[in-house]
Amino acid sequence: MKAACAVLAVVACTSVLLTASQAPALAQQDGVVTAKASATTKAAACDLSMDRALNICMIRGLFSIATMSCDCTQNNVAGATTWECVGTVACQK
Repeated sequence: MKAACAVLAVVACTSVLLTASQAPALAQQDGVVTAKASATTKAAACDLSMDRALNICMIRGLFSIATMSCDCTQNNVAGATTWECVGTVACQK
């Protein structure tokens, strides 16, 4: 029972974060979902962007995942290096 509550809490929290966040540029085209994220490391930004896109698939009821990838760029703003990635997930019912 505790596990089920924890999963529901994570899903609800993720939904709120996806809705409220300024970062995720979301798009869906032919079962392809994309989401944008930024972080101080490339790995973190890539993982976060793909997680966001995967969560959007799940929220939309698209549970069959074909591919996941991310495309990243490095920015140096005011001396702070950040990575911005666009995660792409191909998903379908």
